[in-house]
Amino acid sequence: MQERWQITTAMDLFKWNRSIVLLFLCSCCSYKEEHAINREYPIANEQAAIELGKKLFFDPMLSANQEVSCATCHQPSKSFTDGLKTTTLGVTGKSLGINTPTLLNLDQSQFFFFDGGSSDLASTVFNPLTHPDEMANDMSSLLEYLTSDSSYHSKFESAFNTDTLVTSMLLKSIARYIETLQSSNSRFDAYLNGDIALLQGEQMGWFYFQKRSCNRCHIPPLFFDNKFHRESSLTFSIKGEFKLGDKALGRFNISQDTMDIGKFKTPTLRNLIFTSPYMHDGRYPSLSMVLDNHPVQLNEAEKQKKMTDFEKSVIIKFLYSLTDSTVLE
Repeated sequence: MQERWQITTAMDLFKWNRSIVLLFLCSCCSYKEEHAINREYPIANEQAAIELGKKLFFDPMLSANQEVSCATCHQPSKSFTDGLKTTTLGVTGKSLGINTPTLLNLDQSQFFFFDGGSSDLASTVFNPLTHPDEMANDMSSLLEYLTSDSSYHSKFESAFNTDTLVTSMLLKSIARYIETLQSSNSRFDAYLNGDIALLQGEQMGWFYFQKRSCNRCHIPPLFFDNKFHRESSLTFSIKGEFKLGDKALGRFNISQDTMDIGKFKTPTLRNLIFTSPYMHDGRYPSLSMVLDNHPVQLNEAEKQKKMTDFEKSVIIKFLYSLTDSTVLE
């Protein structure tokens, strides 16, 4: 069976967006080459591709030391995060300098990773597989492993209806599985659907969430806006403090626009109960600390005002109403 498979490596077969050239200068990973693909292998069977992607996602054999899978850092029980300030769960144990983001509802995302270094999910999958501090593998080795494992043969053929194995199939399958990680079954979703009423504290939290303009960036129902913002309590200077590639520069590493210094992609607020610590660098261990450091305008005429303890308490109750445990299964 293995000899029958035609194998083509990543250098020949994956069409990257132009943005991949800048992919992860500041993100979880750092990959600077542009790859090209000569042929596309479209998914022939959606369900088969999803099942294949899930198998690949949880397979530690995809890493160089055969101990790290995608799920090592994106753990289902933690809503596909890892609970660390900045992740150190790759093959080298070194800090990547960035908090592991959740994977929920990425099918609705226009950008990936906190600096938006990629605009294509399948392209994004490539980087952690090959980054030396994450899974540290190379595509040739990955393809050799996949062709040597008989459990993968029928799965790839079912998903793509071909006996040719190429890198794009691996990446597309994992991406397709990630796209199924949907959160839409929280108490707040049931409220929006008219099925339940929010509890009094949740309802008041929803009121203050809007009054405090949290919903300007965290727009329901996804609770992100596909844009980049600077944390309001931070200021940045480019005079000798940072160099290109430093994580703290955020979107600037991709856009080279000084207006983007310190800006990061708005994260979703869904399942926050499982995803602490918070922010791109995991600086805040609690939601209360996040709210303490996010003064916002009540309206255009008013100056910034610190949240009261009552406001914080009910907003947190509202945020907990965004919990969807079904996606953890």
